[in-house]
Amino acid sequence: MKTKTFDCVRMKRQGAERVMKQLEGNSLQEQLEYCQKSTEDLKRLQQRLRETGGCHCLQYRPTHRL
Repeated sequence: MKTKTFDCVRMKRQGAERVMKQLEGNSLQEQLEYCQKSTEDLKRLQQRLRETGGCHCLQYRPTHRL
């Protein structure tokens, strides 16, 4: 039997919990702004990855915090 060294579902859930905690108590408008800024950050990262040939050293780092 193979032992899992990485649990994708667990990582996804941890990320979702982190975002929920960050957005806790924020208005719907603030939550929307957070999502829009996150999308912009990811689009910039994707563009950089395309330009650099997919360098794995670039990691997603949000430029905003609530």
